[in-house]
Order: sequence, then C-alpha cells, then structure tokens
Amino acid sequence: MLAEISVQNVALIEEATLELAPGLNAITGETGAGKTLLATSLQMLLGGRARAEAVRSGAERATIEGTFFLPDGIAEKMLSESLGDLAEEIEADDGLVLRRTLTREGRSRCFVGGVSVPVKALSSLGERLVSYHGQRDQARLVEPAAQMGILDDFLDEDALRAKDELAGLWARVEGDRRELADLRSNSEARVREVEFLRYQVAELEEAGHGGEAEVAELTRERDRLRNVTDLISAASAASSALSGEEGGAADAVARAGAELERAARYDEELSGLEGRIAGLSAELEDVAYELATYLNDLEADPNRLEVVEERLQVLRALERKYGPDVGGYLEEARARLSRLENFEEETAGWRVASRGARPSWRGSGRCSPPGGRGPRRSSPARSRRTSGT
Repeated sequence: MLAEISVQNVALIEEATLELAPGLNAITGETGAGKTLLATSLQMLLGGRARAEAVRSGAERATIEGTFFLPDGIAEKMLSESLGDLAEEIEADDGLVLRRTLTREGRSRCFVGGVSVPVKALSSLGERLVSYHGQRDQARLVEPAAQMGILDDFLDEDALRAKDELAGLWARVEGDRRELADLRSNSEARVREVEFLRYQVAELEEAGHGGEAEVAELTRERDRLRNVTDLISAASAASSALSGEEGGAADAVARAGAELERAARYDEELSGLEGRIAGLSAELEDVAYELATYLNDLEADPNRLEVVEERLQVLRALERKYGPDVGGYLEEARARLSRLENFEEETAGWRVASRGARPSWRGSGRCSPPGGRGPRRSSPARSRRTSGT
C-alpha cells in the first residue's frame, strides 16, 4: 500500500526518497546509515509525535511525504471513518498523498490529499493505513483480546450490528448481575432499606403533596388573606368610582349614550359612536357586578390564614427533604420498595434472563463477546474428540 516516501531535512537526512516495490521490501545498511530515521519519519507521517529537534540543523522546516495506493472500495470508507466530513474534499483515485511539515518552532501541519487536517485525524488515518511494529510489539499478538480484535476487523455490517446488539445485551445482563449481587451481599441492609422506604412512602402519602399547582394556589390564597384590608379598600374605591351613590363612570357613560341616541335621530353618523358607548356601558356594568361579588366573598379569616400557612410549611419541608419533585420521588420510592419486597420473584427473573442471554453470543461464530475476551482454549483431548480422531 505504501508506494513511496520522501524525507527532507529530518535530523541528518537532507533529502531522500524511497520507492517501494510490490511484495516484501527489506531495508538494510550499517549502523548510522539512516534506517531508524526513515522509520521515525514514517511514524511522524502517520500522525506520531513530532519534536522540533527533528528538524535538520540549519533548515527552517522538515517535510515528510508519502504516497499510498488503496484497494478498490476501501479508500472512501477509510477516509470517512478517519476524517469525517473532510473526506468529501479528498480524491484518492490516483493514490492517497500524505504530507506533514514541522518547523523549528515546533509547529506542525498535516495534509491528506492536499487538504489540511488535524494531527488527530492524520493519526486515526495512519492507524488504518500502516501496522507499525517495534522489536517487542509483536508480543501483543499472543493476547486473546488482540487476536479477537484482528478477527473482528473482518466482520461485515450485519455482523457488526449483531456485535453492537450483543454489547448492549451484555451490559444489561452484567448490570442486573451486579445489582443482584449487591442485594444478596447484605440482607440486613436490605431489611433496613425496606423499613426506611416504607416510612418515606407512608409520610408522603399521608401528606398528599399536590405538586406545584397546590403550592401556587395556596400561595395566592395566603397573599390574599394577609392583605385583605388593603384589597377591600381598593376594591371598594373602584366600585364607587364605577357606580357610586353620587354617580360614577357607569352612570356617566349611560348618560352619554342616551344623549347620542337622541342626536343620532338627526345624524346617522353618530350611530357608530352610540353603539360603541352601549358596549362600554355593558362592560362597565359587568365589571361593577364582579367587583361587588368579589367584595362579598372577601373577608378577613385569621383561622384560615393559619391553616394555609401551616400547609405551606409542610409542603416546603417535604420539598427540602425529598427535592422539588416530591411526586417523582414518591413514585421512585414505591418502585424501589416493590422490588425489595418482591426480592425472590425479582431475582428469579434476573437469573432466567441471564441464563437465556448467555448462549446468544456463545453460539455465534461470527463475533467475539464484549470486552474482547476470546473463547476458552480447548484441551488437546477435547480437540481430538471433536475432530473425530
């Protein structure tokens, strides 16, 4: 896949170009010939760490460029997974060109197909382009997780979806197992929690918190009872202004309407104003009636004020204790209490679910279980039995 790599001003290398042929390529040479520098340059090109000291003495910048040829159908997916939306700007039909520059000040710029990309994106792409091994890196190949990772790289889209679904199922089963283990580990704590939840549920049900609507209504009633004297004075003054014994706004509007009605006999243009005056008169009568009703219902009641104040104190105390959503907390407490009181039935269901979920991945030969754990190795005797020897 790597066809050519060019290096300029990297450490002792002023300029060098290496063309690679198809198949195996071996680079040999005496100590100090520059083999390590070529390997270091390749690491930098693939998004590895770049230090300002890597720039050749006397040069302003170092440049590494490499050309890759990708098999059909791979380039688009690889670029999309590594670069995201930037992949749409890159053409890789005639080879994918990577370039990285490094200045003496330590500033680095990365390019893929002539498009500037972040170094993290270049590193992500580099991981997919080249598998780089040091002298002791091959040791990871004997790890079961690494082996399963290599196998999983061959999964198609259907198998990947199955693997993702399995991971979700595995997480749910493991969560149920942990909760079951926690519940089983301390039966005394479970008994204490049941008693505590019963107390909380009983307290909340007895209090009957009506939520924000009840608090808002009680707050309005408290404010009205606290200021009843001022409310009576203001409403009485308004009522007198509308329809007092000495005449008010309602009477004045009614007289204006009567005058316009007589005048409209001689000039029809005044009919419109007469109609509007009639509407005002009716509206004022309604307002006066509602004010009178309000005054009749408005009275000072110290006993009721005390009841409202006490109820608000109870509701506020519950909110401080259980949080602003008292109703939500009550539902959660009921659900938790129900699970603890029906512990045996609940745990039996978990055991059945976990046993039923386990074969779903063990029976599939297409992907590994979550966590990268591979299948157990069969003993030689078992291998012989299964192969029929």
